[in-house]
Amino acid sequence: MAAQQGSWSKADKSEWQRQRLQSEMSRGLYSQTGPVAKYLANEPMTRDAPVPEESKSSSPTRDEVEQAAEDGETLIFDGKSTCFSDLSWQDGIVDAVFTNGYSYSAELPLDEFLDWVADDSVGGYFNEVLGQDFFAPKKTKGG
Repeated sequence: MAAQQGSWSKADKSEWQRQRLQSEMSRGLYSQTGPVAKYLANEPMTRDAPVPEESKSSSPTRDEVEQAAEDGETLIFDGKSTCFSDLSWQDGIVDAVFTNGYSYSAELPLDEFLDWVADDSVGGYFNEVLGQDFFAPKKTKGG
């Protein structure tokens, strides 16, 4: 006779889920270093993990970043993204490399780039604000 739906204890459900995830990870469905692996190893998830000491150092102010841009320095996004493996800006041009390896460049004002990299999700900002056609070639009249 099958167990009734909802009759599992929290511990039983957790053990079943761990076994299922372990099986799926061994078949290559999940990264060996991703959140599922961390869950199975009882490591804190990213959102629960303590902030490392080195990341507590002060970030440059927006004025300092704007001055660096004015001085011709390349601004590089050093945050985490599942969408972009590289994102940088210099002299009004943004260069983006997606995690699938495709890379694109386009004109983008400094303020827009700073808003983009300050967002909680650079991938979400790209999709919702800039639009997925942002890097598409611009159509010209008669062409």
